[in-house]
Amino acid sequence: MTSRKPLDSIKYPNIVVLERVFRGTPKLRDRMEASYETGSNHFVSYEFRGFGMPPMDVGHPGDVFWDVTYPYIIHVRGRERWAAWNPYASVGSQLLAEHPCFRDRYLWISPSGLAWYTQQGLNKAAMDHRQFHSLDDAARRALVVLLGAPTALALDVPENRARRDEEVARRGKLGIPVEAPPDVPVSAILRTKQASGQPEVKDSSSSISVQRPPSKSRRETNTEAPSEVGSLRRENARLKKLLEEAETEKRKLETQLTETEDKVKKLKKSAKNDEEELEELRHLKTRISDVLLGIKLPLPRT
Repeated sequence: MTSRKPLDSIKYPNIVVLERVFRGTPKLRDRMEASYETGSNHFVSYEFRGFGMPPMDVGHPGDVFWDVTYPYIIHVRGRERWAAWNPYASVGSQLLAEHPCFRDRYLWISPSGLAWYTQQGLNKAAMDHRQFHSLDDAARRALVVLLGAPTALALDVPENRARRDEEVARRGKLGIPVEAPPDVPVSAILRTKQASGQPEVKDSSSSISVQRPPSKSRRETNTEAPSEVGSLRRENARLKKLLEEAETEKRKLETQLTETEDKVKKLKKSAKNDEEELEELRHLKTRISDVLLGIKLPLPRT
């Protein structure tokens, strides 16, 4: 069993920290140790909520950082550092993140936050860990409900406003969208709290049933195709812009390289001229020495 602090609360007083206790036999990966307390039928992980990128000295392998800048980006702490599961927010889809310490644990949304599910738990919730997933509208609305007013108020302080502004600027440079979160009716909040009949996950205080966004029918999936095409077009435009910037930078570097090569050639030529001039001076010195030596010699007798 390993006991560590998830973060320095004095250094980071405005990051919300939630302890999660996940039930089930922990299956530790080879050459890995648990980051926190682990028993025969449970393990502990932490969820952080705040604006922007997670600080590098916060958390341990298996922890999760929820960037609450909307649309949300979820970061997972790997063996050595943090990595964003959905680096471009709502754009694109990917496989579910896997726990770096334990086998058969996949990250997805629960009614209390973000949870590490087993494959069996995902199957009961009609999810396949082998398929690609994204934070679609339903998932993002569920997260809006989970964030809740108390957390939002706790994060609305000057220090976090600065972090939020920094994150908005970072996303702007990368072409990542920043939007206002949608309004979620009270009925949706009640449905989230009353969800039942799903795989069970527990946090440090209460029992929680897993909830996932409603599964899509074939018809609904087809109607969403234009939206997916639009996302792909935006991603393509972003990549095209990055490529153009890279080409511009390449041309600048090529110009600098040419200028440097010209300077080297000039320096070499100048050095060669200096060497030739030095050689001429050596010859002149020799001739002068010979002349002086001739002057000192006695005249021959007649």
